[in-house]
Amino acid sequence: MVKIENNVGTKETLELLHAIQFLSVNIAAALKDGKINIDDLPILLNLMKQTRVIIDGIRDFKEIPSEVGDMDREEALQVGYKIYEIIRAVKKEIEK
Repeated sequence: MVKIENNVGTKETLELLHAIQFLSVNIAAALKDGKINIDDLPILLNLMKQTRVIIDGIRDFKEIPSEVGDMDREEALQVGYKIYEIIRAVKKEIEK
């Protein structure tokens, strides 16, 4: 019997994580002083200019459960590393 692999990849999962990273870093930058005020306008404008990142991240989010359910070891490591990158990027922004 031949096993047919149906690897759906991790494209949507990684796009969602990229959007989460983008939002998290910008929110951390805006909240660095404990509040959002007029000084954070450049950050908010950047968020508005980069809405494509957010849209791409949530457009096909319904595909994520099947991607996660079908992950092989390499894909799981790739997703895990992206989560690590998010944590590292937010920590770096907070420590600036």
